Amino acid sequence: MLTPHRLLAQIEMDAHRPAAEIGRLLVEMAVAGPLKLNRAVTVLDDAVRAGAHASVWSILTEALPALMPAVGERARAGLGDLLAVGARVAALAGARADIPELAAVATRRGGSRVVEEARRLHQRLSA
Repeated sequence: MLTPHRLLAQIEMDAHRPAAEIGRLLVEMAVAGPLKLNRAVTVLDDAVRAGAHASVWSILTEALPALMPAVGERARAGLGDLLAVGARVAALAGARADIPELAAVATRRGGSRVVEEARRLHQRLSA
């Protein structure tokens, strides 16, 4: 079984594993419960600082749609931080994308961290 520590090690070390696959594994483990998003955020943020903008953006492109909370659903702990990393890496990578699940959260009323960061990322991707 892939443990959270092994997933994070793969994100840090495995240049051969396609980023989209890492994104799918991140979602699988976050949804199943053994991976806390804040741990993934730390590793992804480190990868961004190391210059892996395109890889991190590919991971997030795969992961974010599945991690966005549905209407009435509570956001996972750490999602606001993950969205903040997404906004930073999108700016660095010059990313443009249409992510309907992100747009749905970005257009919600309220000022929660998740909604605010979703707005910021959505605006960055739409600029």
